[in-house]
Amino acid sequence: VILTTLLKVYVRGGLFEKSRELLVQLGTLGHAEEE
Repeated sequence: VILTTLLKVYVRGGLFEKSRELLVQLGTLGHAEEE
């Protein structure tokens, strides 16, 4: 149970980081398009 919990937290953390990077990329692209 502990291992699965840690795995879930790790996966969520990884997804959060990836989504965060994607949001940053989309934000920069959107900002560039506006200019």
